[in-house]
Amino acid sequence: MKKKNLFIIGIIALLLIGATIGGTYLFKDKRENDKQQETSNNEADDEEIYGNANNKVTMYIFHGDGCPTCQSTLEYFRSVVDDYDYLDIELFEVWHSDENQKLISEVEKELNLSIDYIPYIFIGANYHNSGFNKDLLIKEIKKANKDDNYQDIIKPILDSTEVKYEQEQLKSN
Repeated sequence: MKKKNLFIIGIIALLLIGATIGGTYLFKDKRENDKQQETSNNEADDEEIYGNANNKVTMYIFHGDGCPTCQSTLEYFRSVVDDYDYLDIELFEVWHSDENQKLISEVEKELNLSIDYIPYIFIGANYHNSGFNKDLLIKEIKKANKDDNYQDIIKPILDSTEVKYEQEQLKSN
């Protein structure tokens, strides 16, 4: 039994190390996929547009209560959200909330993603899938704020889902 427990702990440790090392490959740009969807879906004229008309950027953080990397991420952004008057942060705890687990599954399905690690962070059409790199995240937030083609890929999912999710909001003053 002790060998089995050590094996499980070893696997978890390797996964955490792999997630941290994978932090060098943080953002994937989904714009090409979005352009393909746009050309195949000409009903966009009738749909609500989720652009950056108000010069607001919303960052969505899917996290787990008890995850050390998630905790560092949340502590940092709670301390700086007021420094960015255009930034709103939506938090979704996915380890202990059945509703948010259903929501993250819906996000995976809608965006054709496999979300295997947390925190999982969306900024506009970009997503950050492992680790915590504050400099890169701040750079992406500032870039999204200046982007005339800013597109929020999570808001339409939140607006259309029947999942009753739980969220916490951090808004700049």
